[in-house]
Amino acid sequence: MQLFTTTGKSNVPVEMSVPNHPGSDVIYSWDFDDGQREDSTSSVISHTFTSPGVYVVNVTAHNDISKDSAQVSCQFQRVISITIKSTVHSLPELILFEKGPVKQGT
Repeated sequence: MQLFTTTGKSNVPVEMSVPNHPGSDVIYSWDFDDGQREDSTSSVISHTFTSPGVYVVNVTAHNDISKDSAQVSCQFQRVISITIKSTVHSLPELILFEKGPVKQGT
């Protein structure tokens, strides 16, 4: 079984899916690696990761006869918005983008 998803932004729902498991009465048990778990009868699910980071999502499809599992690593980034105000006679501000927490300075 293969789990499909994409990278994305934190605080935005992301859809994940696996192929339908054969048989009847199939339960899909999702573990999102962020403290959230969900059981569903659907092979498609939407989940919102509230913090940026890398998560290892696991899903197990099972019924009384068989079981199959899949795992995928997902990366979600923080969304930031920057507004720079300047006048005609001022020099543009220099903004450095670095990995890690946002640093403020003068």
